[in-house]
Amino acid sequence: MELNEKTIFVTAPLLFVLSFFSSLPLVNSILIGNTPISVSFNNATNIAYVANSADNTLSVIDGKTNTVVSNVTVGSNPQSVSVNPSTNTVYVGNFDDDTVSVIDTKTNNVTKTIDVGARPVDIAVNPLTNIAYVANSNDDTVSVIDTKTNTLTKTIDVGANPYGIAVNPLTNIAYVANSNDDTVSVIDGKINTVVSNVTVGSGSQSVSVNPSTNTVYVANTDDDTVSVIDTKTNNVTKTIDVGSSPQSVSVNPSTNTVYVGNFDDNTVSVIDGKTNNVTKTIDVGARPVDIAVNPLTNTVYVANFDDNTVSVIDTKTNTVISHIVGTKPPPAGIIVGSSPQSVSVNPSTNTVYVANTDDDTVSVIDTKTNNVTNTIHVGARPVDIAVNPLTNTVYVANTDDNTTSVIDGKINNVTKTIDVGASPQGVSVNPTTNTVYVANFDDDTVSVIDTKTNTLTKTIDVGASPQGVSVNPTTNTVYVANTDDDTVSVIDTKTNNVTNTIHVGASPVDIAVNPLTNIVYVANTDDNTVSVIDGKINNVTKNVTVGSSPWSIAVNPKSNIIYVANLHNGTASIINGVTNSVITNIQSGRFPNYIDVNPMTNIVYVSNLHDNTVTVINGTTNKAISIKS
Repeated sequence: MELNEKTIFVTAPLLFVLSFFSSLPLVNSILIGNTPISVSFNNATNIAYVANSADNTLSVIDGKTNTVVSNVTVGSNPQSVSVNPSTNTVYVGNFDDDTVSVIDTKTNNVTKTIDVGARPVDIAVNPLTNIAYVANSNDDTVSVIDTKTNTLTKTIDVGANPYGIAVNPLTNIAYVANSNDDTVSVIDGKINTVVSNVTVGSGSQSVSVNPSTNTVYVANTDDDTVSVIDTKTNNVTKTIDVGSSPQSVSVNPSTNTVYVGNFDDNTVSVIDGKTNNVTKTIDVGARPVDIAVNPLTNTVYVANFDDNTVSVIDTKTNTVISHIVGTKPPPAGIIVGSSPQSVSVNPSTNTVYVANTDDDTVSVIDTKTNNVTNTIHVGARPVDIAVNPLTNTVYVANTDDNTTSVIDGKINNVTKTIDVGASPQGVSVNPTTNTVYVANFDDDTVSVIDTKTNTLTKTIDVGASPQGVSVNPTTNTVYVANTDDDTVSVIDTKTNNVTNTIHVGASPVDIAVNPLTNIVYVANTDDNTVSVIDGKINNVTKNVTVGSSPWSIAVNPKSNIIYVANLHNGTASIINGVTNSVITNIQSGRFPNYIDVNPMTNIVYVSNLHDNTVTVINGTTNKAISIKS
């Protein structure tokens, strides 16, 4: 089951790597929230506000001391923050619940929550007109909020996937960067209507305005450039090469200097606004995702997505003078291959297998020592893995060459490669019948493999974009999660025909079965829920809210406990199968994208895509086990 990311796609899990900054001058080291993704500054009060996407908080930083003075709980997966200095009010866009939190900065309390469009990713405020503009990435709109009454007054259609927004308060013009059609929509604030669309670079992600020169700067993530727009003519006058994957841009109008956060090379490019040339490149934290400038103190604040820090830059010297550091490191994990995408346990041999997507390998872990004992080369981009404990055979779905690799667990070698459907994403084994089922994402089918002969025996049509598949060996029933039509296909393995289609939550990506209770659990990544299906009647009986972007799910039938890997906030949710309620959430590594449990030992294994590790959790204590490297 492969994770297809688009730019940042919002939140991410936790990482704190202090050694990464050993070459940088660490003046302060204080706590902020998890996964800072947006930052805004109130010049009048010298206060910075940082939206922390992974723990649903807003950190309030005193610019005089660079210390956190408050952490405010906001909505789900906050992605953006903006300040209205006229009213001393802060607005936070909450990506997962389509709302904006309104915060009174005198008390640092949320005073109102406003419903906006789908997936708000950026906010800009015009303090002169007291109007806030919210870019909604999933419905291609901008929500207009009257900040006097904090009510939604209008919704404006803009370009495809609006991802950044900025306002020139002097001209009352708003600019919207549309990342999917490489344009900037120009909104006249008097009539709140789009009056022009400007073609810019590829993957326009962020936008900023210099009101002093009436110039707009657009960061283009896909071609590593910044487009310069003359707002008098709404034409691009220059294209500036910057660092790798620029995701944020901000202007200091006092010095006519532009700062660009380059996501993939951990730098900030400094542009002289007079010449529109890069004059310096500054090393900052891991994955700089947003930038804010205090023109009064000539200080720049950079939110670093991957290491929970904010870099503070003195613009006089263009050097980092401080790092404001995140909460705590994730538990140490087992280092495996590149981009681990799936994990599976053989409870009979107490061995763990990890599919590593980027280096086409499977890591074999001895759970007695938690060490990798073997690395097996398989097909192109292995994304899912399943084990038959009765035969000690491992099956690996390789999405780029449309094959399934068969591994003999005794010798840990590939013994056969089987052609299946287009872009296989999920694989599951019925040990009772010695049959393997492979979900093929691109042709909406499930391939049926007879493991005695390792041959394809049937192809079954299912729903749209099947991604997860699971077998109940007790009832000989297969369940397939169809991501694009929000359904689960039910297959009778006696006939290998679909007998039922069940509607579940938004974008189901993985599925697991408790054969002892005949209950099916479905991870729905777009609405942060797990659908609970009664296998006797094949109906959804409950939807359980879990963490952000649940991507994988596993069941321990002995304890009747369900484990969910939440991709975008770096946690595993633990669900009690009796009450179908979340017991606790455990921190894992960065981008946990797959989870499995050994019911014999009650140990849980979580593969973490972005730090190439596997987190080990004790299912009895519900605590992560620290692995010594």
